[in-house]
Amino acid sequence: SRSSTKEDVITDRAFIYRINVTNVGDKSGGASTCLQCPKYNGKCVHCLAGEYITETNNECKKCPNGLILNTTSDRMGIKSCIPCGINLISYDNIRCISNGILLLDNLSNNKTYHFNFTYFFNRTFTAEGVQVFAREGASYFHLYNISLLTENGANCKETYASSEYESVSLSYNMQGNQGQESSGAVNAYICRSTAFPMHQLANITQRFFYISPVMYKLFSTNFIKI
Repeated sequence: SRSSTKEDVITDRAFIYRINVTNVGDKSGGASTCLQCPKYNGKCVHCLAGEYITETNNECKKCPNGLILNTTSDRMGIKSCIPCGINLISYDNIRCISNGILLLDNLSNNKTYHFNFTYFFNRTFTAEGVQVFAREGASYFHLYNISLLTENGANCKETYASSEYESVSLSYNMQGNQGQESSGAVNAYICRSTAFPMHQLANITQRFFYISPVMYKLFSTNFIKI
């Protein structure tokens, strides 16, 4: 710092953006500990996702059915395979998902309540908000895409179709015939787009264009990657 008296204000700061450590590959090494690696033809290989390293012969082995690999562990031994959380299952030993069956225990009456949400599995639902008129007279409404029990969630996106309308605009067909060029998109279990009605030049068929897709995060996702 350039400050020389007690009354001076220290304003100098030093930022470290990168530290380069050299000479760690010599005989002395640079690691504090070493872990066993799975081998093939005398060389270390990488285990696939969902596989742990056996403690006896250092081979890659898939976790048993219903268990997933804890990637924060050292992957050594079957102890690295752990069960999913409550009401979650695993089909690929990599991630835990919901199959739509929910069991809730009521400790007060010692009963278990069964809920079947399989109807919502891999489905996307839409809901339209009320039509609103802006001060300028234009009308619009909000469209919500809801997909709770899917891997990637619902999709809300904008598309350009400037050749079909009087001005360059974002267009979207309610029946699913979208423009060719994507401008922006979000994936979420609940997402919302703002819809404006638009008329083509050649006919009076009403279409809509969507703008400003946003996502809603109201609760923890049912799909958990570990």
